[in-house]
Amino acid sequence: MDSLLSFSTLRSRLLLLVALALLPAAAAIVDAGFEQRRLATADARENAKRLARLAAKDHAQLINEGRQLLGTLVQVPQVRDVNAGGCKDFLSHLVAQDERLANIGVIRPDGEVVCSGVPLKGGLNVADRSYFQRAVQTRQFAIGDYQIGRITKLPVIVLAQPAYSAQGRLQSVVFASLNLSRLNRFAAQAALPPGATLTVLDRNHTIVIRNLDAEQWVGKPAPESALLRKLHDAESDGTAAVPGFDDVARLYAFERLEGHSGDDAHIIVGIPTETAYAVADRILVRNLAVLMVVSVLMLGVTWAGSEVLILKKSRMLMAAAQRLAAGDLAARTGIGRGRDEISRVGATFDAMAASLESRERESTQHLQRIAQLNRVYSMLSGINGAILRIRERDALLKEACRIAVELGRFRLAWVGVLEADGQTVRPLAMAGPAKEYVDEIRISLDLDRPEGRGPTAAALRTGRHFVCNDIENDPSMAAWREKARAAGLGASAAFPLRMEGRVIGTLNLYADEPGFFDDQEIRLLEELAADTSLGLEYIDKERRLDYLAYHDPLTGLPNASLFADRLGQSMARARHHKRYHAVLVLDIEGFRRSVDALGRHANDLVLQRVARYLVENVREGDTVARLEGDEFGIILADIARLEDVELVADKLIDGFPRAVTVGDDEIFLRVRAGIAIHPNDGDDTDTLLKGARLALHASRPETGGTLAFYAPALNAAAQERRRVEQALHHAIERQELRLHYQPVVNVETRAIVGLEALLRWHSRDLGQVSPAAFIPVAEETGLIVPIGEWVLESACRQAVRWRAAGLRGVRIAVNVSVKQLHQPGFLGRVAAIREATGIGDDPSILALEVTESALMDSVQASVAVLDALRKQGAAIYVDDFGTGYSSLGYLQKLPVDTLKIDQGFVRNLETDPDSASIVKTVIALARGLELNVIAEGVETEGQLAMLRELGCSAAQGYLFSKPQPAEAIEKLFPKPLGST
Repeated sequence: MDSLLSFSTLRSRLLLLVALALLPAAAAIVDAGFEQRRLATADARENAKRLARLAAKDHAQLINEGRQLLGTLVQVPQVRDVNAGGCKDFLSHLVAQDERLANIGVIRPDGEVVCSGVPLKGGLNVADRSYFQRAVQTRQFAIGDYQIGRITKLPVIVLAQPAYSAQGRLQSVVFASLNLSRLNRFAAQAALPPGATLTVLDRNHTIVIRNLDAEQWVGKPAPESALLRKLHDAESDGTAAVPGFDDVARLYAFERLEGHSGDDAHIIVGIPTETAYAVADRILVRNLAVLMVVSVLMLGVTWAGSEVLILKKSRMLMAAAQRLAAGDLAARTGIGRGRDEISRVGATFDAMAASLESRERESTQHLQRIAQLNRVYSMLSGINGAILRIRERDALLKEACRIAVELGRFRLAWVGVLEADGQTVRPLAMAGPAKEYVDEIRISLDLDRPEGRGPTAAALRTGRHFVCNDIENDPSMAAWREKARAAGLGASAAFPLRMEGRVIGTLNLYADEPGFFDDQEIRLLEELAADTSLGLEYIDKERRLDYLAYHDPLTGLPNASLFADRLGQSMARARHHKRYHAVLVLDIEGFRRSVDALGRHANDLVLQRVARYLVENVREGDTVARLEGDEFGIILADIARLEDVELVADKLIDGFPRAVTVGDDEIFLRVRAGIAIHPNDGDDTDTLLKGARLALHASRPETGGTLAFYAPALNAAAQERRRVEQALHHAIERQELRLHYQPVVNVETRAIVGLEALLRWHSRDLGQVSPAAFIPVAEETGLIVPIGEWVLESACRQAVRWRAAGLRGVRIAVNVSVKQLHQPGFLGRVAAIREATGIGDDPSILALEVTESALMDSVQASVAVLDALRKQGAAIYVDDFGTGYSSLGYLQKLPVDTLKIDQGFVRNLETDPDSASIVKTVIALARGLELNVIAEGVETEGQLAMLRELGCSAAQGYLFSKPQPAEAIEKLFPKPLGST
């Protein structure tokens, strides 16, 4: 009985030891489960925050669009004037066409709604509404509370814009009710997780929008809850993991919506905690199940094996001990062996002791194997979790290296990828205390070089794993042995990483002792590399699917969907910056007939060649897309002038390849194109693209008409510009240019104190040509340089003639183009003209005018040139001041004498308070900087009186004289020139 009890105790202890050895694995799995939950919680929070921000951004954009719409509507007569007809029809049409709008209406100053896009049932007075009161009190755009509309019964936020008469009297208030129900569509489109909520609370904590159970919640106060308290404590936005209004535990994120005050509405996105933890819980259950199976198997093996390997030998040992206890005490290990009974007992005891020692050694190895399996399984669990949450290649590889070092207890782990040359390896990710080893490592795939004989190169060449279990003595590691010894590395292994069956790199693992890698560990590490490769393939497939959704697979160009999106973005930028942009649709004439005989391969080569040409020859920032078949679309963005459209398009088409060689065949290409321009030809993507295609069909390559504009007027203007350019080339040699002069007078005395030289052109072919038509052409073609020199020389000679005739104290101002100003040798040319005409260095004779915008384009270069011109004796005027973007700091640096106020501000001086404020500011600025001021474009006595009152010293304009030839100008002086 005692014997059986002792056997039972020994077996129990052995089983207990095995169970204790399994506890670290269980702890690691549970810890990984908690880590997965923590990461899932963080991901859910970030997802909720992202959705809340997107919804708030979408809502802010809605309010901004409403603001722009109201700013436009107050300019519409039938909306601005409450008595104008057609208001209801106009607004009803707007409401029907725009799903963002719940209603638009017009309110009288007493609060009575007089016009509504949604029919009213009887009269309605909104004088008590916050948006109406704020708009009237602040005299500007106002945002109301989030509410359920009185008219529409929909959740809305109401915007209001007051309209005032020219005398500042309130005429009406135009309001727009923005439909907040679009947030429900946002929730549907955002694909919220099951049970997730999107809720909007107004500042009184009334539920305005809720995507779940809307009938139960919308329009009712939010019940007291932990979420409401958390929302109340937060300053603007944040997150919380609390029960919501329906007592369901969720991870919430909330964002403040734009409104009128600090107590604005909030948008709240909540993701159920059950959904957030679902994946992590599944992984934990799976890993625990695997551990349970392994544990049962190991305990079963231990139970069965103990009988054969341990307990039987224990009984033999007890039998020998009983014989020794009977009196044979000399029977010990080492006693001489013989045939007598004592010798046999001694020999049996020695054999038993040796067997026990062997079993103890095997038991230790068995425990080590269990620990090793736990370590590798932890690595596998870690990399599988990383694959689930990481969607970026480099981040996944860095995580794999970290897991190998921290969970696998390797001294070093790094991932190397093949370079484009297919022969060298670049480290992409690494982890471990021996990272300095990787910094200096060099790997080659050339087997003849020492750098090509290690495990990494062998794994890349063959696609199989390679192991070096003794770095110190393995000849293949000779190139790295010294560095490995310094880093404390004893063994290494390289496992290939694959994508779609192709080896792209290796996972390289290093242990600090030799003989570390055995067959079982290598099999598990191969599985680790395979899982990592699978994660890389998932990431690559997601990236390619995203790319193919918006690009043409043959040419790599954006497809029609991405083209439309970029066109919309370009139109938005053009509206904001008040610039033009154009859509060019290009088609290869007779393309299908040309390549049908040569097959699909020829078709693809031609399209790829055309795509490459277009991409290489458009401007940076323009977009080239393949729309369909042989039709390409091009967005010409950020165009300052309409004429530039044809210049860019002509250059593109003129350089278009006329033939493409495919094998021994040559395919000849003819191209035609159509152009539509925003905003002239349309204000939305569909209209603009349709216009360009209509223009495309109007073009005829066979008649030379390869390019057609959708707007006939622009086509005619482009042809007229070419005529102007051709005639302008001969203007100087034909002596067609003339100078007219416009007086600059003293505001108080009306005495002439200066003259501005203005260029006029009477062409032999075109007749009288406006400066607005030929000056831009001269700028673009570079003809402004010789023409400018002619103007400067002619003005100087006229100044000398007038000075000789007795005209003193009258300075002639000459306009200088920015191209002239920065032309190499310009200063020398001016000096030569001054010397040749004899005006000398007297600053009272000549002034040079440069526009503000030209100066600001290159301030530093302009300062140096203008300073040199002043030293030569020229006064410097800044023309069109107020239309550019100069700052006071730059203006102080510029060596200028006079500011000329742009005529656009002077023209509106009597009717526009903003223009009067600008003029007043410019005059005050000039005084502060001790500069003179000239007001341009003065046409009425009222304008002159206001300029005098504001302190302006000089003016020019049709009130005094229009530009006239020199002979006519001389008659304006009080005494004949030359008299005493």
